[in-house]
Amino acid sequence: MEKDILIIGSGVVGSATGKGFVTKGHRVVFYDTDRDVLNKLSKEGLRVCEDYDLGNFDVSMVCVSTPVADGSIDLSFFDDAIEKLGTKLAVVSSHHLVVVRSTVLPGTTEERVIPMLERCSGKKVRDDFDACFNPEFLRESRAGEDFIHPWVIAIGTYDQASVMMLDSLYRPFEAEIIYDGTRVIEMAKYVHNLFNATKISFFNEIYTVCQSLGIDGDAVSSLVAKSAEGLWNPEYGIKGGSPYGGTCLPKDTRAFRGFARQHNLNHILLDAVIRVNEEMG
Repeated sequence: MEKDILIIGSGVVGSATGKGFVTKGHRVVFYDTDRDVLNKLSKEGLRVCEDYDLGNFDVSMVCVSTPVADGSIDLSFFDDAIEKLGTKLAVVSSHHLVVVRSTVLPGTTEERVIPMLERCSGKKVRDDFDACFNPEFLRESRAGEDFIHPWVIAIGTYDQASVMMLDSLYRPFEAEIIYDGTRVIEMAKYVHNLFNATKISFFNEIYTVCQSLGIDGDAVSSLVAKSAEGLWNPEYGIKGGSPYGGTCLPKDTRAFRGFARQHNLNHILLDAVIRVNEEMG
């Protein structure tokens, strides 16, 4: 069944999200405070607005940027969007679903978004509106394609109404949909990015070590991508609470750390790996 969807924040994520839902026949309108963004979308034949009436939509998706300032997340743009949304929600008679797609820290939806919406609207979550967290797993250069062909869809919610609405929206994309509490999904989004950052950092460090030893680092990494179970088995090593054991891992991590120190090679991540394992044990 076609839905009316409002995209709040129409940058890379919002644009890919809205365009993806258009392909499934939904009626989508893009909102942004940047007129250049709206002009670009309008020239592509998409519907845009410089203000919105929430009563015209079934779902609003908040895709506003949450940058970092002075080492911490900056929610100023995000808060402005949520407060405006809450004010608009105050005069809506129908039951509306607010979907947070911006990347936010664990607890934000329950402890910040919902209280702000309730305060600005004078309404109560579940009784008068629903709210959930639905992160994006999009590569910036291929965001549109990734939205249309997702490998997984995650939704943090605690009410059946939002589950039913989002299930109807996402089921046509034919990907696995995982539902859990908002905190779990908020945390998973960050861990998703932290893992990618850690993997890149690990292989960068290995590349530097290989260069110092006169070894082809790219050849080493290419082989490891095929040989290491941690790369080809998605279930390997993801059960938390237990240190690594067995014969090889404890022995070889310490042996290579000793080798690196003998050759005055920095291997910061390896030091951290061994420390985490020892503290866990």
